[in-house]
Amino acid sequence: MPVVVLVGASGSGKTTIAKAIAERFQDAVDVLFFDSIGVPSAVMVVDHGSVEGWQRAKTIEWMIRLAQIADTRRMVILEGQTRLSFLEEGASAAG
Repeated sequence: MPVVVLVGASGSGKTTIAKAIAERFQDAVDVLFFDSIGVPSAVMVVDHGSVEGWQRAKTIEWMIRLAQIADTRRMVILEGQTRLSFLEEGASAAG
């Protein structure tokens, strides 16, 4: 399964691009939106120590989720604002 990761700053067009690809190739692409899990609240920050800690934990969770659907033949796009180091760590955790 090919995986495309769209990362960047808020307002840079990640969601717009991901939605356009999903619409055009709806039979071949699944899009996972990082923001669908919400933004870090005070409780999330307390639970994970910081906004970065929350982002790291959630990125790893997304990468594990990607690994679980890896046997499909569909392309997967993960769209969101995260650090490349968190993606690398998540990919390692997901095997």
